[in-house]
Amino acid sequence: AAVHRVKEQGKQAMLLCDTKLLDHDVTFLAPTVKTTTWLRSLSFYGCSLSLSSAKLLADALASHESLTMLDLGQNELGAQGVEAVCNALIHNS
Repeated sequence: AAVHRVKEQGKQAMLLCDTKLLDHDVTFLAPTVKTTTWLRSLSFYGCSLSLSSAKLLADALASHESLTMLDLGQNELGAQGVEAVCNALIHNS
């Protein structure tokens, strides 16, 4: 998967837009998301994320306090995946 790191006017982002990611890909990415303190924006737009992927990301996001923008559009997270991510974000603030 191609990962783009963007630094623009103090905003730092990880963009994985339109990159098909399987659950095992997210298994490797989630610890990076969890420990990357410079990360402010994260986009998984159109990455074919599943419920399992959403749960993996939720675990990483639960302790990531500096994230201010998250884009999970055009994925198949389902209601449970969205709920897992939302709960993680609520508890990390």
